[in-house]
Amino acid sequence: MTASGTDKFCFDFRQTETGEIKFQCSRDKMKWPWLHLRPAHNAAIQYTNYYATMGVSAFTNTVSDSAWSALTEFEYQVGEGGVGDLARHPVRGVARQEQDAFGFDCDFFDEDDRLVYCVKGKGVVFRNRDFKAWRAPAKAEVLKLPLAENFDRARVDAVGARVPIEVLVEPIQEGGERVVPIGTFVQALVTKAEGFQPVHPYHDGSGDHVNSAHLFDSAQQMAFMTVGPQLPVGGGAKFMRYVELDRPFRIELTQRNGARIDFSIKQADKPCVQLYFIYQD
Repeated sequence: MTASGTDKFCFDFRQTETGEIKFQCSRDKMKWPWLHLRPAHNAAIQYTNYYATMGVSAFTNTVSDSAWSALTEFEYQVGEGGVGDLARHPVRGVARQEQDAFGFDCDFFDEDDRLVYCVKGKGVVFRNRDFKAWRAPAKAEVLKLPLAENFDRARVDAVGARVPIEVLVEPIQEGGERVVPIGTFVQALVTKAEGFQPVHPYHDGSGDHVNSAHLFDSAQQMAFMTVGPQLPVGGGAKFMRYVELDRPFRIELTQRNGARIDFSIKQADKPCVQLYFIYQD
């Protein structure tokens, strides 16, 4: 089977005799502005994964373009092509799908066939459900919370951002410790007015909720203040509950174990995401 469409990020899909699905990735930075980010940046990884998995699902008729879906588990690992001064975004990928499930396993390569990163995960698809009506009670509960007045953004350089609009978290309160202790937390905020293109330089989405790219980006900014100016080389998350726009959510450092750090994300005191990053030793 073959399919193509250069108006999409992933195109020229074809299925091999072994069942793997190969495809090409766009290099158009004007159309896909997150390609301006470093390849190991979590927003770049999330958007590459999203467009690849949705493209593969549409190609195999697993999920239609109009279906609502939600990521429930995700893991990634950055390869040699995604780190260092010679890091580049992928130009092609290879995907494997789970049978009878919205599961995926993809490897992405640069133009020299170096592995940029590999991702795998699971999700759910809302095929026979009024998605917005189903979400309405939980969403209304969170939206009873007050708006965040005068949200205090962290410094651009402190979180590895480029411009203030990219900053999604408040600063860590200085306590004099050389090592950020377990239990340290920050508030984060993604608004419908500023959290999406064209106002935000690279984040996009349905505008219905804070998406996984926002969540990984905000946690990465928290991690930047926790471990210093470096991007993780691996990580993952379990998503339990949607995070709503226009209301703060809390990111808390819950564990440090060698090269791994763990965070929890809560909103309205309800657990939403468990997330971790792994760093080079």
